[in-house]
This record gives sequence, C-alpha cells and structure tokens, in this order.
Amino acid sequence: MILGSRLYDELDDERSICITGSLSGGKTRLAFDIALFYWRRGYRVFSNVPHNFKNWTGVETYDLFKSYVVIDEGGEYVRQAKVASSITRSAGKANYYAIFAGKRLPHKNLQDIVIRPRFDFYKNFGIPLILWRAQVNADEKYKFVFFQAFPQLVHGTFSTRTSSGGIEDIFARAQYTVDLLAKMEGQEAGQQVEAGYTGLADDLAETLGQGIS
Repeated sequence: MILGSRLYDELDDERSICITGSLSGGKTRLAFDIALFYWRRGYRVFSNVPHNFKNWTGVETYDLFKSYVVIDEGGEYVRQAKVASSITRSAGKANYYAIFAGKRLPHKNLQDIVIRPRFDFYKNFGIPLILWRAQVNADEKYKFVFFQAFPQLVHGTFSTRTSSGGIEDIFARAQYTVDLLAKMEGQEAGQQVEAGYTGLADDLAETLGQGIS
C-alpha cells in the first residue's frame, strides 16, 4: 500500500522512475507494490523477473500499449542513451510505464525520478512501514517523501537474477510498439527519416535501428 497519490501523479508525468538503494532493500518489492495500482486498472504487467500479476484482461499482444514494465537491475544493461530512448520515448503515446529497480542506476536520461529508501521501520522496529524519498530531476529539482505500508503483504513473488532474465523481450516489445505507432501515423517505421522528417514515429525508429539489432 502506497500512502498518498503524489508518486502516481509524478509517474504519470514522467512515465518512468528509478528505484535504488542497498541490496535486499525492497526495491523490486516497491516496484510491484506500485504496479498493483495500475494492474487493478487493466494494465498488463511485464518484467524480467517472475511475478504473480496475471494478465486478467485476456489480451495477449507483443507490444507495450497500456502496460507497466518492471526492469529489475536494468541499470546493468541500459547504459547507453540510444537504448534508454528505445524504452521510454514512446511511453506517452503507447500509455506505458517503465520502472527500473536496482542498485545501479540506468542511463541518466532515465533518471527523471529517483527513489531511495529513507528509513525502514519494518526492518528496524517491526512496524509495517517504510519511508521512501523521491527526487524529481526537472528544470528545478525537488524532493518529496511517501510511505509504503505493509510491505510484507505485497502481491507477488519475485527474485533478482544475475543474468538479463528476459530483458531482451522488453527491448523487442519496445521496438514492436514503435512500429505500431509508425503505422498509426500513416507511415512505415523509418520511411521518412532519410527525407529529414523528425516526427515521433520516425525519430523512434531511427533510435531503435541504431540501438537494437
């Protein structure tokens, strides 16, 4: 349970957040706790770690439209700007969220919102409450805090893997989403890049063509 709506408001604006901190500090658990809010509203939940958020919508597609994506230890793999762009630059139009949970932060272009643990009442005193601090790296940086209540009751079971754990699947879904956006704009992905057109779909296609084979 996340107390307050400020976090969701910020996430709706930026479409991506980074959760970092010490090992076994509850980063991935927080990512899935936030996911519950969107899952209950019909969003599909994808991740490179196992979880229990079943796709109850019954819609099986290979894109990221209306989805919530948890990329565990994504900072180990998303280090270049072109890869970072392939994941997030279509998020607004495709209505999806990208959540990076791990000790190492991904590329700086993805660090619009960085969340760190402030104090773990559950670990230190057995009180089911964790205080988190979020920094928003906008033109004027600012911070806010929020509480996570009853962290031990988070819906889902998950564990960090030492390998990419299927992160390639997330990249593939991002690329497919870009192709679909291009068709929605009445163009083939990358068709007008050579002509100098800098529309969203072509811009995305160019980035993906450079970053993912």
